[in-house]
Amino acid sequence: DGPAALTITGPSAVCTGSDIVLSVVAPDTVSVQWSTPNGPAVGSTISISAATSTDAGVYACVAVYDGCASPGAALPIGVFDPEPLDLPEALGLCTGGAVDLAVPSTFRAVQWSTGSTSTGITVTSGQEISVDAVDQYGCAASAFVVVTESDCDVVIPNVFSPNGDGQNESWSPTGGFVRANTRIYNRWGGLVFDGDMVQRPWNGKHLRSAEPCSEGVYYFVMLLERANGTSLEKSGYLELIR
Repeated sequence: DGPAALTITGPSAVCTGSDIVLSVVAPDTVSVQWSTPNGPAVGSTISISAATSTDAGVYACVAVYDGCASPGAALPIGVFDPEPLDLPEALGLCTGGAVDLAVPSTFRAVQWSTGSTSTGITVTSGQEISVDAVDQYGCAASAFVVVTESDCDVVIPNVFSPNGDGQNESWSPTGGFVRANTRIYNRWGGLVFDGDMVQRPWNGKHLRSAEPCSEGVYYFVMLLERANGTSLEKSGYLELIR
């Protein structure tokens, strides 16, 4: 009989720069012969330092004794670059407002410098924030974000044109607040929009029928709520043009 089949012990995926160690258990009397992405090798152990993409592929081996070979064993190995966390290096924040930071949901072991372990956080003040996480392949990733806070005027547009040309398609205020609870009325006093414009700007459609509202002047009443709990009321007119 030929040598018994081998079992390869090793990872199926590693991060770029990590080490790869593959091994088989075999008697000293056999010769373990490998086929690797970088050519043939001999021995019961293969060690690769600081793996790169050229080390990815199938690692196969057989045990040879007295001209007889064991059944082959194979292990595919992927070498992956760490996934980016997709966070900006710098971000502006209006005093009284908030910005959201989030890493992709495929990451685990998330740890923000704020103490949060959620995939996303809400920031309401200027600060420097770091985050560490592990991607789906076990690769470590980190990011550093500088949030700069500044006073911003509340700006409420007086006209918009939801006509499908991709410009000025929705209406909402900008400035330092976390909620903008707003009601919009047509010239006859009919309510056409009711909601938080931070979550849902007005697209020019009626809140009940979802039909496009006609051109004309509309009246709005708005309550802006800041992150510190204070609020500001605004009201006025806007024009919808097609």
